[in-house]
Amino acid sequence: MAADTDSAITGKPPAGEQLSVGAGNVDKIRDILFGSQMQDYDRRFDRLEKRVDKTIAEIRDDMTKRLDALEKYNKREIETLLNRLASEADSRTEADKELSHELSDTNKKLRQLTDSTTNAQRELHKEILDQSKSLRDEIREKNAALSAELAAAVSALTAEKVARVELANHLVEVARRLSGDGGTKGKPGANAE
Repeated sequence: MAADTDSAITGKPPAGEQLSVGAGNVDKIRDILFGSQMQDYDRRFDRLEKRVDKTIAEIRDDMTKRLDALEKYNKREIETLLNRLASEADSRTEADKELSHELSDTNKKLRQLTDSTTNAQRELHKEILDQSKSLRDEIREKNAALSAELAAAVSALTAEKVARVELANHLVEVARRLSGDGGTKGKPGANAE
């Protein structure tokens, strides 16, 4: 109320009103002096702002399209890689199964070969022992036969030797007799006349 009284006395509007009246006057003065230029600047700024907004929107759309395309490409590539990995994993699993099967077959064959080799070795060892015994027996028999033959031969030679000695003694005796009867000792053939 005091402010209303002061304004009524002085004839001036209150301080808050003075500012708004002064600001309004400045706007009017500015509008008079720079009005057309300001409107031109406002239009230019509006157009520039619209162009920038449009460019930003275009860039945003372009970036969105590019990111979408890149995302689709990456998804396709990842799917392709995953398919390759799955296929490779399947083929490796299959190869592992085949290799395991082949290894199992090889182990079975090796076991069979080892068993057959062991059996063959046993049979061969038994055959060698049997042949060795047979040869030993045969050698003993031949040795006994040869020993018997040798003993017989030695006996025969001894008997022949005795017979020779007796024959020699007998011949000597005959020779003495012959030499004593004819009186011609030491002349062989004297009795022959």
